[in-house]
Amino acid sequence: MAPGHLQHRSLTFTSALLHIVFRAWIRLERLHPRPLTLNGLKWIFCILIALNFKSWPLVFHLRLSRPVFRVKLRDWWHSLRVQLSPKLVGQQIEDQWLDRVPLVGTNPFDYRDVYRTRATFDECDYNVHLSNSSYSKVLDIARFETLVRLFPLLFRCGAGMALGASHFHFIREIPAFDKFEIRTSIGSWDQKWIYLVSKFVSQSRRARPSRAPPVRVAKHSSDTRSPQSDSDSDSGYGSSSSTSSTPDRSTSSSPQASPSLFFESDGSLVHTVVVTQLCFKAGRITIPPSVVLASNGFSQSTPSRGPSVLPYHLPSASSSPRSPPSPNDHALHWPQVKQIASPLHGGSLNKLFAFYSGEWRNVPEREKWWESALGGYVEVRRSAALAQLARLKEGLECARCLT
Repeated sequence: MAPGHLQHRSLTFTSALLHIVFRAWIRLERLHPRPLTLNGLKWIFCILIALNFKSWPLVFHLRLSRPVFRVKLRDWWHSLRVQLSPKLVGQQIEDQWLDRVPLVGTNPFDYRDVYRTRATFDECDYNVHLSNSSYSKVLDIARFETLVRLFPLLFRCGAGMALGASHFHFIREIPAFDKFEIRTSIGSWDQKWIYLVSKFVSQSRRARPSRAPPVRVAKHSSDTRSPQSDSDSDSGYGSSSSTSSTPDRSTSSSPQASPSLFFESDGSLVHTVVVTQLCFKAGRITIPPSVVLASNGFSQSTPSRGPSVLPYHLPSASSSPRSPPSPNDHALHWPQVKQIASPLHGGSLNKLFAFYSGEWRNVPEREKWWESALGGYVEVRRSAALAQLARLKEGLECARCLT
């Protein structure tokens, strides 16, 4: 059976069920005809309201703003603790925050963020599957959750981000009422733009891996960072815009053994691949992505801790805070970041914002710690992925000249 038949069978079952219910209602009306009462209209109205609950006024804004409220509450409580403590104790609390909240020592290509949701009735079209416009709507929420976790220092000091483009590649539909996940990772970056790769996936009913791939778990609290094999990453970057959406039966027989555009390494079915292009801003000043990544803790994996990879099935992010790393687990450049952002080392959030606003240009070439932090294997992989992802931008820029 071809992989596409999985979702087709689910869609056919949903359509058939609705058809059976409708015919049963018509037959009942013929056997026992009765006028539609006000009470019946109330029931129909309540059912329609319940089926469209995600489209209620302000619901989308509340879902989109949920990570902001959570972060604001966390920072407010942290600031309150600092203000109510003696000066030295408050500075130590700030210093501990820098060790706990940012993903210090994490390889940017090892980070995975998972957002789980369901295709509800109001997000589907007349074909009874998730509509094209709903992909962007749900991705906005998932992407915001990811960015808040990735760059806590960026947002805390008052800087922000701007969306440049989103490239969608639709592979197969997501039937109504089906659960799905949006798995987001860092694809690459250049001097201005950072590229995020998001995949809409669902658990394949046809093939599930017999066991989870072996991973080395780091001490993070979120369930949103998860492993992905190198072969999966290599196949996803270059093929998302040019590969045909018709699966090859000969190559997709064992998805867990051969991850591709149609299956993840854990056997999950890929429905859509999205490449998002963003830039960092401090006021009107554009910040290089390497500066933001390194200042928020990302670097080459330190030898003492190995890759910072988490599986998909860890507990909820709200379970417990991340334990403070030992001195050997710190990224080599982190003391230099603390000199800018930590009051205990002579820094502050105002100095960090000033650094983002242009002071990074004044750092001598040999002292640019963000370049050494993201060198080695990280730089090799960044260059290879950028060569593939930059083609999307180049293609659309060439399309402007078409008439």
